[in-house]
Order: sequence, then C-alpha cells, then structure tokens
Amino acid sequence: MSVQLLLLLGIVLVALVLFSLEKIPVDVVALGIMLFLILTGLLSANEAFSGFGSDVVLMILGLMILMAALTNTGVTDFVGRAILRWTAMNTDQLLLVVMVAAMVLSAFMSNTAATAFFFPS
Repeated sequence: MSVQLLLLLGIVLVALVLFSLEKIPVDVVALGIMLFLILTGLLSANEAFSGFGSDVVLMILGLMILMAALTNTGVTDFVGRAILRWTAMNTDQLLLVVMVAAMVLSAFMSNTAATAFFFPS
C-alpha cells in the first residue's frame, strides 16, 4: 500500500473517531479534515472547495436559513403544539397527522423543505 493510501485511511479513521465522540463540533471536524487533506496534498484546493458551489449545497444552506427563521419566529413551535393538541399525545394519531401535514406541505414546496420543517431544532 502506498503512503498516500495509508494517510487517507488514517484520516478517515480519525474522522470517524472524532465524529463519534462529538467532543469537537462536527462542522469544525469536517472543515479540519478538508484542510488537512489540502495540506497533505491528497486533495487540491480547487477540488476541495468545488463542492461549495453546487446547487445542492446552496439549497441545503437556504433550507437551514429558512428553518432558523421559522424556529426563531416560533412558527415551528406553534405548529408542533397544534399537532400535539390535535392528537392528544396518541402516537398513532400523531404519526398520521405528521404524515398528512408533510404531504400537504410537499404539495406546495419542495420535499426537502417539507422534511426540514419537521426536523427538531
């Protein structure tokens, strides 16, 4: 095995350990790993940063901003309390109401955004 392959396997192992321990925030670990890959020459800077310009990354960033705004304004809490009121804490009814609500939201917005709406903040 080449030195580059061993280095990459070591980086992946360190990443898995750091992600599982969560002593350092996950985003800091991910950016640190990307920086380490650039510094070791396993990845060029253009290759490393090319993913940040993709449409998917920008859409997910927009969804995070949208969900932060909905959470800060209390919309998600309001909807969550309303759903719990309707279902009276019955898990079967709760599942049905959340599925129907996600279906209705998906009719008017992207499925990814509708899913993000129901993620816990």
